[in-house]
Amino acid sequence: MGSSSPSEIVSKPLSRVLIAAPEDAWSKEASDALYRAGFVPHRTTTPEAATLAVCYRNPSSVLIDSSLIESAGMRILDALRMNAPRIPILVLCRAEDEELRLKSLMMGAEDCLVRPFAPQEVVLRLRRCLERRKAKLRLVREKDEARERAEQLR
Repeated sequence: MGSSSPSEIVSKPLSRVLIAAPEDAWSKEASDALYRAGFVPHRTTTPEAATLAVCYRNPSSVLIDSSLIESAGMRILDALRMNAPRIPILVLCRAEDEELRLKSLMMGAEDCLVRPFAPQEVVLRLRRCLERRKAKLRLVREKDEARERAEQLR
């Protein structure tokens, strides 16, 4: 049976997740599920607070409710992207919000989830988004390193 040493546990970075949503049952359930899965959730309830939290809390990802996008307009996605271009944004929408889902994806959201959803689905989708983002950053880094090696050989 493999167990992690204390130094391995301490060295693993915690993934901070910003949940930007009104205070309601789904955001509490999602927050609890993320916490149980090893994430550190931080909840905000306004577009302004979400933008500030992205700047100062340095989250690894953002879950944003469509109601905040509707109240602030698509500029909230622009602000999040501008302040944190490398973190995945997941939008949580009602089933009837098809146009908003499509616009969100076109504006840079990584994924959209339709409510109601199982809290575990949020955890799984978030993990997949983080894995894709990590792989993409690794490829960019490898490409840059290969370019540097090629320049050194010239």
